Amino acid sequence: MKITLMRHGEVEGGAKYRGVTDDRLTAKGLIQMQQAVEGVEIGVVWSSPLLRCCEFAEPLGDVEIIAKLAEIDFGDWDGLTYEEIVKSNAEKMALFHQQKYTPPNGESLREFKQRVEEVWLALVERNEDILVVTHAGVIRMILKIVLGLKFQKVFNFMIGYGCLVVLKIDTNSGFVQLEQVKNL
Repeated sequence: MKITLMRHGEVEGGAKYRGVTDDRLTAKGLIQMQQAVEGVEIGVVWSSPLLRCCEFAEPLGDVEIIAKLAEIDFGDWDGLTYEEIVKSNAEKMALFHQQKYTPPNGESLREFKQRVEEVWLALVERNEDILVVTHAGVIRMILKIVLGLKFQKVFNFMIGYGCLVVLKIDTNSGFVQLEQVKNL
């Protein structure tokens, strides 16, 4: 069984903390996603409900929109750039990366991990190849869960626009193999 995790492409509005902000893909972002799935066998598709994912996923066929695949809710930081946040919240940003701070009106990393872990378990239970169209944070959290990493280490993964991460699961033993990482 293979689970292919795909990050959405470039989004309108530029680089910023975009959790629940529901921006659309740019034309370049759509092309990035199309190029990423070239040669990928697509059967079952699960997608985040946010436009930057589901607008690409829906034309692929029978798509299940999974609310728990949405990006982490950055609360009051949502829509701000890293520089804007650090300018007035450098210490809080460092604490956020250590799982010791939640942005006001946001989702804690602990809550986010629990939500993503529920999705991961549901994916494995399906016992079939699935393309998951989602976000960098969700992909990082799945890698954290699978690899048993500390929260601080998950931010070290570069998950670019249109990135594919292919995980192969041995259904007999439960072993997970990181088969491929494809950044455009």
